[in-house]
Amino acid sequence: MRPDDGTVRTVLERAIDPIPVTPEMQEAARERERGGGGAQVIATGPGISGEAGRELSSALAQSLAAEMDFGSEVPVISEMGVDHENRIWIVRSGEDGVSPGPVDVLTPSGGYLGTLSEDSFRVPDSFGPDGLMAYVEQDKFDVPVLRVVRLVSLTVAGG
Repeated sequence: MRPDDGTVRTVLERAIDPIPVTPEMQEAARERERGGGGAQVIATGPGISGEAGRELSSALAQSLAAEMDFGSEVPVISEMGVDHENRIWIVRSGEDGVSPGPVDVLTPSGGYLGTLSEDSFRVPDSFGPDGLMAYVEQDKFDVPVLRVVRLVSLTVAGG
C-alpha cells in the first residue's frame, strides 16, 4: 500500500462535542458579510460610476447576507498543520465559531501531547526545519511582514 493512494490508514479521535450554531452566531456572520468581512463585491462596467458601483456592491452584499445558509454545528476543527518533526497541530474552533480555539498537539502516531491555549499560541503559517516557524502578519500600513521564530521547547498541558 502506498501512503498517497487515498487509503485511510489511521483514524484519530478525541471526544469533543461540536458547538451548536446559535441565532446570535448567524446574525454575527450576516453582519460580517454586510460589512465587507465576507466576499468582496466590486461592480464596474459602462455607465457605472464609482459611487453607483459602491451602492450596487452594498445592495448586493445586503442581499447575499440575507440569503446565507448555516449548518447546525460549528466544525470542531478549524485548521491543521504538521511540523518537521511530524507532530500534528490541530486548531479547534473558538466558542464563537469564528475565532481560533485551543491547539491540540499530537505525535506522528496520534499520541496526545497536550493542548496549548488559544491566548498563548497560534499555529504558524509555515513550519520550517529545526523548530523554525513563519508567520505572515500585517504592519500598521497593511503591508505583509514575514516573522520567523524558533520553537525552542514545547511544553503543553492537558486539556
